[in-house]
Amino acid sequence: MLEVTSIGAGSGTIFQVNLERNGQLEAMPQSAGSVPGPAAYDLGASDPTLLDADLILGYLDPDTFAGGKRKLNRDRAYRCINERIARPLGISVIDAAARMRRMANDLMGHTLLKETLMRGFDPREFTVFAYGGAGPTHCCDYTRVLDPKRIVTFPFSPVFCAIASSLLSHSLTLSKSKPFLLMYPGQQWPDHFDAFNAAVKELQALAYQNLGTKSVNRGDLEFTLELDMKFGGQVHVKRIVSPLLRIESVKDADLIYATFIESYKRRFSPFSLNVEGGVIIEAFTLHASIPREAAELPTFPPASSGPSRALKGRRDVFWIYEKQWMSTPIYSFDLLSAGNLLEGPAIAEGAYTTYVIPLGYRFSLDRHKAGIIEKA
Repeated sequence: MLEVTSIGAGSGTIFQVNLERNGQLEAMPQSAGSVPGPAAYDLGASDPTLLDADLILGYLDPDTFAGGKRKLNRDRAYRCINERIARPLGISVIDAAARMRRMANDLMGHTLLKETLMRGFDPREFTVFAYGGAGPTHCCDYTRVLDPKRIVTFPFSPVFCAIASSLLSHSLTLSKSKPFLLMYPGQQWPDHFDAFNAAVKELQALAYQNLGTKSVNRGDLEFTLELDMKFGGQVHVKRIVSPLLRIESVKDADLIYATFIESYKRRFSPFSLNVEGGVIIEAFTLHASIPREAAELPTFPPASSGPSRALKGRRDVFWIYEKQWMSTPIYSFDLLSAGNLLEGPAIAEGAYTTYVIPLGYRFSLDRHKAGIIEKA
C-alpha cells in the first residue's frame, strides 16, 4: 500500500502577484489544466503558469513540445508573464520566469523533505522516481534540497501512474477497530493472544468472501497486516507493518513489539517512548491480494556509439541556479540509446516529456531506457 501526499504543483500551476501582501509572488492551488491550459497553448488563457516560465527560460522548444503536436506561443507567454508578474514586481520577464520556476521547485522539494523527515527517514538514502509530463523537466531542481542517491525517469513518464495501476494485483483492504493490549503496563505480557488472532482471522474470512474463493485458491491469496499502535497514556498512534499474521507465543508478540518500538523511535524520537505505559493495538488493517505475474518492460540494445547522433543543435537556456544564459546542447531522446551518457548542462527532448540536466549532473539510460540522473 502507498500513502500519497498531494503537492499540487505542475506545468499548469498558476502564479499571481498578491498586492494585498506587498506584491508577494504566489503559486496558486488552481491549475490551468489542459484546456484552456497555459497561456502558451494559445487557447485563450491569460494566467501565467509554470509551463509559460519554462518556455521563456528556454527549457522547452515551442516547435517540438509534445513531439510537435502542441505548438507553443512564446510571445503570448511572454506578454502574460510581463503583464501579470514582471510589471507588478518591477522586474524583467526573465527574472519573473526564474522566480516562478524556483518557487515551484522549492514548493515540491521542501514538501518532499518535510514528509520524509517527519516519518523519520533520511532522503539522502532514497532514490527519487520522477514522472508525469513535467517531472523530468524539474526533478534535478526540486531534489536539490533532498540530495538523494539518484533520480530515475521513465520513457512513459506522463502515463507512469496509469501503467503502474493497470499492472497492480487485484487487492482488497479491510479494517477493524478493536483495541487489544499487546503489553500491559509495567511491561507484562497477557496470558494469551486469542483476541489478536481472532481479529485477523475474521478479516481473512471477509477477504476470502469478497475476493471469491471460486475463482482463486485460498493458498494463492497474499496477506499483509498493518497495526495501529500506541503507548498507554499517549495519544500518538503509529501504524506498522506487522511481521506476523498470528501470535503463537510471547516470542512472536515480542517481535511485533520490537517492530513498533523501532518505527515509533524513528517517527517520534527515542525520548518519546513510554514502555512502562504498556502498548495498545487500536486497529487492524488487512491487505489481501491475488498475485499476478510481473510485467516485463521492453529492453533496448546497448549503444554502439556515443550520443552525438542524437544531438539536434544548441539553444540558449537561462539556468536559474547559475543565474545566466548558457549555450546548451539539445538532444533527441528518441535517438539516444541504452548506455548513452549526457553531461549537464543538457536537454533531451522526447515526444512525451523534456529531460533537463543542469550543470553538475549526468544522465544515463539503462537497458529499458529509464533515465538515471546522478551528481557528476
